[in-house]
Amino acid sequence: MGVMFCLFIALPNVLNFFQTVGPNIVKVSTDISNFMSFVLSMSFGFGLAFQIPIIVNALISLKIASKQSIIKYRGFVLVMCFIFGMIFTPPDIVSQFLMAIPMYILFEIGLIFSYEKKSKSIS
Repeated sequence: MGVMFCLFIALPNVLNFFQTVGPNIVKVSTDISNFMSFVLSMSFGFGLAFQIPIIVNALISLKIASKQSIIKYRGFVLVMCFIFGMIFTPPDIVSQFLMAIPMYILFEIGLIFSYEKKSKSIS
């Protein structure tokens, strides 16, 4: 799902941004290996980013972290989403936002749908 989001939403917007921001006299000339490397790294990053709800649910259900402790560090998670976006996207703000905002939304969705397993007590 992350790769599909990348290919159908993020990449067209990022490529359009690259074409419209530069001066009109500069001609875009890229080779296929650089373009494929760019597409693959973006797809890999978005694929990882869309695993966040599963990771959040696993952390809570395996009791590695409690839901309250994860909620306590929401601001830190938002900053980490932007750092992750900075690493896996080109150095422009549009692609960074196109990765960080869905990541944070997926984090919140993971929190909403996560549950803590109740330990069974032996009576």
